Amino acid sequence: MFTISLTFYNDHEHLHRHIDAWRTYPYVEKQIIDDGSISPPDADVPIYRIHRDIPWNIPGARNLGAAVCPTEWILFCDMDQTFSKESIDAIIATKLERGTFYSFQRKNRPRTAGTMLVSRVDYWKVGGYDEDFAGHYGYNDPYLRALFLRNNIREVTLPILCDQHEADCQLIRTPNNEGLYHQKLRGTRSYT
Repeated sequence: MFTISLTFYNDHEHLHRHIDAWRTYPYVEKQIIDDGSISPPDADVPIYRIHRDIPWNIPGARNLGAAVCPTEWILFCDMDQTFSKESIDAIIATKLERGTFYSFQRKNRPRTAGTMLVSRVDYWKVGGYDEDFAGHYGYNDPYLRALFLRNNIREVTLPILCDQHEADCQLIRTPNNEGLYHQKLRGTRSYT
């Protein structure tokens, strides 16, 4: 069994898409991590709230999600991607292996980046998401993937589709996080 961990920030339209989908698979655990929203979510699942509104705090929210996850496996889900009942059932039917993180296919698009299924043991083996990437958008998912690969945790893209919806905001990766990503990969990041 696994838990769907949805990171939420002021996006009620997409939240309702998730809740509608969740009703078709009540047998899967769900949780919402509210990343300091002005208007908190309302749902009939556990909601964990970060009270300080840090811009683009996806790493912190995902780390909180992993810390409170009640199952061995966690499916981190982006707000603009949902799963059908058939896709969830296909995930349940998959023989999951530690030492592997799973990404998913999207219709007419490359595999997912932030939506992934991983064991909590493997997630914490690499320290989870690097919260230095909070404050600006981008590169937190590629860096986590690099950490997985450096620790012999391989990626498998499952032939299971998730539905992609249009994002509710402009997603522009920032030069700040791009530089940070390259510094960390080279091991040249200095800390003060």
